[in-house]
Formats: sequence, structure tokens, C-alpha cells
Amino acid sequence: MIYDPLETRFLREARAAGGKTIDGLQMLLAQAVAQFETWTGLEAPVDTMKSAALFLAQEQES
Repeated sequence: MIYDPLETRFLREARAAGGKTIDGLQMLLAQAVAQFETWTGLEAPVDTMKSAALFLAQEQES
């Protein structure tokens, strides 16, 4: 699970070969949502969590 960089050579090549890909940030987000809901019993604010994760990933690239 790699989320830095978001777009790896492996992902590019897999997509070019017709494969369906999911980047590491999407996997990290899915795990975070599941953990949030398990621990709190509340519905996770998925859009907010995704925005925060993308913001942080982009900050690290800068």
C-alpha cells in the first residue's frame, strides 16, 4: 500500500494493460472509514476524511 506518490509506475502500467487499480490512499481511506465506524458507532464523514487525506498527500508532494 503506497500513497506517496499517489501515482506509481506500477499503477500506470497496470491501467495501461487494462487492469483496474486502486491507489494506496484509497485503501488507507477505506480502512480509516471502517475503523472510525467500528470505534465510534457513527457514520464516518467520508468526504471530509477524503479531502483531508488528499490535502495532506498533496502537501507532502510540494
